[in-house]
Amino acid sequence: MKVGTHNGLHHPDDVIACSILNKIFDGVEIIRSRNPNELKECSVLIDVGGRYEPPTHFDHHQANGPKRDNGIPFSSCGLIWSHYGRDFIAKVLENKNISAIDIDEIFHNIDDNFILYVDKVDNQLVKPDSTSVNEYIMMMNDEGSLDAFNQAMSFMENYLTTTVKKEYKLVKDQKYLLDLAYKSRLNGENYIVSDREVDTTCLKEKHGIDFVIYPSMDKQTMMLKCLPFDHDSVTPRFPFDEKWRGLRTDSLLEAGAKVGDAIFVHQKGFCGGAKTLEGALSMMKMTKNNYMHQTYDVSQSHAYH
Repeated sequence: MKVGTHNGLHHPDDVIACSILNKIFDGVEIIRSRNPNELKECSVLIDVGGRYEPPTHFDHHQANGPKRDNGIPFSSCGLIWSHYGRDFIAKVLENKNISAIDIDEIFHNIDDNFILYVDKVDNQLVKPDSTSVNEYIMMMNDEGSLDAFNQAMSFMENYLTTTVKKEYKLVKDQKYLLDLAYKSRLNGENYIVSDREVDTTCLKEKHGIDFVIYPSMDKQTMMLKCLPFDHDSVTPRFPFDEKWRGLRTDSLLEAGAKVGDAIFVHQKGFCGGAKTLEGALSMMKMTKNNYMHQTYDVSQSHAYH
């Protein structure tokens, strides 16, 4: 299948759009040209042609070009993703048992967190971050060479593939943690204990859970993570005592952490670890009690002034 796009300097939107199709379809040949006679031989046109008429024409430069429901204009990347993003996800996860609902969730997560940004940058609605993938693709330009385009396309195909796999793990972790959270709340507990390492950022809501305990990848530490106030916050609801932060083992005991198998507390106070589940639970209880006492002492101090 021949896919046509413009020649000259490549941009993130045309590179990403082509990489999506290259992953889905076999035998994709990229034609970079603005010559109408060359482009008319292509099955799909991306970022050229002056029309948005799927499944063959995916341009966005024309007057009254296609827009999202929120009014933000599409780039060719967003257009291709809207039509083929779910197929890309299904291709990456073809050996996984995944439902259409999960594919749809992954599709929207990637669209919200990445594709939308590409659309905004390409339509000059935001200034690109100097450390973003967008800028890296632009840096890969080499006087408009096809080799540079192919390298950028290969990079983006790998990047999107990795992103899909990460989102798939987050979807699985979210289902697993929500099930644990439901059972914990039925027992009146504000913590959950996982049997494997999990990414707690998948929890968009806390569901009454303040702590997550899980084994480290090497199974040598029971990790204790204090969840933030909400999904958009990085401040833990019950941070570790400031006297414990950045300390390890015996130093923790000397600082008043009365847990014999405590291993460490992160200097930012959002996580720590012990050798056993019992140790992690003890650290959790001490952390919550210390925080509650400090809060009570401060409120009482204000009451007398």
